[in-house]
Amino acid sequence: DRVSVNGQSKFVDILVLLKQGATENRVTPKQDKRSRFSIDTPAGVAAVRGTEFRVSVDSGDTAVMHSEVLEGTVVVSGVGDSREQEVNAGYGLRTEQGKETAQPRRLLPALTWTGAAGSRIKRPAGLSWQAIPDAQYYQLDIFDSEGLVASARSEKPNYALSGLEDGEYSVAARAVDDIGLKGLNVSRRFTLYTPLPIPQLSDDSLSVGPSGMVATIRWDPIDKAEGYRIQVATDPAFKQLLRDELITDAGYTYRSRHPVYFRASARFGNGLGEGEMSSVVHWQPEPNYTKVIIGTFAAILAIVIF
Repeated sequence: DRVSVNGQSKFVDILVLLKQGATENRVTPKQDKRSRFSIDTPAGVAAVRGTEFRVSVDSGDTAVMHSEVLEGTVVVSGVGDSREQEVNAGYGLRTEQGKETAQPRRLLPALTWTGAAGSRIKRPAGLSWQAIPDAQYYQLDIFDSEGLVASARSEKPNYALSGLEDGEYSVAARAVDDIGLKGLNVSRRFTLYTPLPIPQLSDDSLSVGPSGMVATIRWDPIDKAEGYRIQVATDPAFKQLLRDELITDAGYTYRSRHPVYFRASARFGNGLGEGEMSSVVHWQPEPNYTKVIIGTFAAILAIVIF
């Protein structure tokens, strides 16, 4: 509504009119103490003496203003109320049109993230945090590199990321109390991604030859996969690898007299790389000794004859 600047004294006077909606503001303090940054709403006025604060207004039948101070101090006065309330960092104030200005209230604490750690979040997934007992609901604002892409409200301490495309994001979240004051901010950066297809291995994928010592494991070919990685190990954690091979077919044959474990992954071109490993399949060889003896005898007989 008003911007006044005196270049010589570095005096700045800024007035913002907020009739509906919400703002979050960061103000750099000026050397000249006469400088002012004020937000005027139908329910009251918030004047900055600090650096970071939020103001929101709901202009229904009776206008209500919420002021939440994150850094410094903000002076709040209601419309028709000559008294001023100083609101310090970590506190907020609800101002209702035509009523006396209330006392500041401590803001709810910042959320604590739970769930998977790290910045990469795999679909289907979401954000989760520890519940705050006095919170009525939680407010989340999600940003990409160009700005706000989603503003959401959740009554539960979690939020599904189903409406976003794969990419890099940041989120600012806070708890909201029973009078509408939003708590301290917590933020997080994350990369949302869709995992590459994984070969579907199970016990049914395994077929064993007549000798009981040769097994072939197969899976359905994956569309657009250029090949696969097959691993064979003596332990389910695959710390003792027997084979680690790149193959083109959706199947692999292996001979063993000892128990082994199989798993596989799909490989893609166009910079997509390799997907995650499949579930693990265990194979316990069971030699058919009758056929082994017959086979051995046949081999010896052939040697003797020739």
